[in-house]
Amino acid sequence: MNRLDLVYAPALSPVFGATGLDSGILERLAERAGLPGSIAEAPKGFVPLYATEFFLELVLRETGEGNFLFQSLALDPAERSQTQSVVGVPLPSGITGTEALSAMVQSFNGFISGARYSCVIKGKHVWVLRTAAATEWSDFWSVLQYNLAIMLSGARRSMGAALLPVALRLPLALAALDLPEDMRDLPVVLDRAHFGIAFDLGEVLCADSGAHTPGGQDRSAAANPISDRFLETLELCMREFVTSTPGDCSARRVAAAFGLSERSYRRKLATIGTSHASLLSNTRLDMARRMLAGRSANITAVAFELGYANPGDFTRFFKGRMGCTPQEYRRLRG
Repeated sequence: MNRLDLVYAPALSPVFGATGLDSGILERLAERAGLPGSIAEAPKGFVPLYATEFFLELVLRETGEGNFLFQSLALDPAERSQTQSVVGVPLPSGITGTEALSAMVQSFNGFISGARYSCVIKGKHVWVLRTAAATEWSDFWSVLQYNLAIMLSGARRSMGAALLPVALRLPLALAALDLPEDMRDLPVVLDRAHFGIAFDLGEVLCADSGAHTPGGQDRSAAANPISDRFLETLELCMREFVTSTPGDCSARRVAAAFGLSERSYRRKLATIGTSHASLLSNTRLDMARRMLAGRSANITAVAFELGYANPGDFTRFFKGRMGCTPQEYRRLRG
């Protein structure tokens, strides 16, 4: 709990697409949770898991609809039309049975750190599970139901079949009326370590994948963007903070989004060989190079967009990192 854990920001897209809340309200809820406010308009990159799960809880409280997050994937037109992905995460194709579900959870694990999904066969059931207690919000019904919806939709799309859940695993006891209507009669296994959904093993083995690749070749999900390039992914996370509130990218603010004190946040960055200042500097430099090379905005506008109140400070930063001024860099890029 409370590590530098990240999750794929587009995984929140159905929440924004399904809710009737005003964008200004969603932006305020995101910022209260510690997320960049801009996520309400364009979720992209990676964001802290702690703040994401806190945001789900705030949204559920704001809507006042007990199972809104479970229903959001079906309510969002963009998400409902997808067959090869779920909440932006690619799904396997060309494979069937338990192999398809195993490939699906591998894909899920490529877009989150701090929590882990698994596919487990127990008796006549196939369980799709996620570890509980990744953050202090993980075991709230808001987070549980959203994950259950992702598991159910992902399994159905991966298998190309309308699989029916046969059991639930939860870290807390819920009244039947608190559950989605089609799950109220399901047996519930209490488990403090995991939560998830079970399918009948026979149904899974008989289901035919609805999405075969040409030539019958298996195509599982993409490589793991978090574990393969963790520092790069952290910089993508920092970019969202710079884009949303360029004037407030302090270590304290970012630490809070991870559920950490500033001291713990700095210490954890040091253990992976970086610092907040380095992350922020690298992110600003990358964004500056893209802006200077890709559009005609003046240097002052670029400086302000990156959080520099004084364009001269931006010029000194850029020259110190690149060996040339922003104007010279733009000329060199032609």
